[in-house]
Amino acid sequence: ELQECWMEAWSVHRVRIPKVFTLDKDLTNFLVMLMKTPGKLGTENEINDVPANTLIIWEPGIARVFGNDNGPFIHSWFYCLGSKIENLFKSSSVPKNSPMQISNPELFDKYILRLHDEVTTHEVPSDRIILNLLDSLLLEVEREINVSYKPQHIPSNILALKSYLEANFNKPVTLDKLAKEAGLSKNHFCAVYSKYMNISPIEYLIDLRIEYAKELLKNIDLTMAQISQTVGY
Repeated sequence: ELQECWMEAWSVHRVRIPKVFTLDKDLTNFLVMLMKTPGKLGTENEINDVPANTLIIWEPGIARVFGNDNGPFIHSWFYCLGSKIENLFKSSSVPKNSPMQISNPELFDKYILRLHDEVTTHEVPSDRIILNLLDSLLLEVEREINVSYKPQHIPSNILALKSYLEANFNKPVTLDKLAKEAGLSKNHFCAVYSKYMNISPIEYLIDLRIEYAKELLKNIDLTMAQISQTVGY
C-alpha cells in the first residue's frame, strides 16, 4: 500500500564528478532537482542543455537524466512519494518532467532544509507540515515562472559571482578578483555577499572544494595530493 506522505532522501548543494547520470524509469517516487551549475537535464526522450539554476520535477515512471560530462556540477534535490504527495503535485500547474529556470535558488535550499528538519528531528513527522512546505514550494515556483510576478531578488552582481564560484571553484580564485568583478571594495564585497548568502565567499569556496574532494574520494582512485590539486589547492 502506498504511503500517504514520505520524504525518502535529500541533498543540498552536492558537488558531483563530471558525469551524466540516468536513473531508471521504474522508480515510483517524485524527484525534484535544482541544477545550480550549467549541465544537462531531462528524460530519456529529451535531454536539454540547461543554464545554472534550472529546476525540474520528475514524475514516477520517468527516466531521469542529469549531470555534466564536461566538468564538476552542483545540484540540490529531494525524493518524495505517497498518495497525498502525488495528489499535491498533480494539482499544481508547475510543469513536470521539463526544465524551468528560476531566479531565487536559495529559496529551494531553504525548503529542503526545512523538510529535512521536520523528518529528522521529530519522532513522528507531521504529514500536514510536509505537505504545507511542499505546497508552498510549488507556489513559489509558480510565481517564479510567472512573468507577471516581479519579486525582490539578491543583487545580480552577487548572484553572478556565486555562479562564478560554483563554476570555477577548482581553479585559482582570489578575493581581490571577486571584489573587482562585483565593482566593490574587498571589505564591502565580503559584507554584502555574507549578508545575502549567510556565508562568506571564501568559506563558500572552501565548502565547494571539500564537497568535491569527498566525491572524488568515493569515485576516483587518486592520491590525496592529486585530489588536492584537482579541487583547486
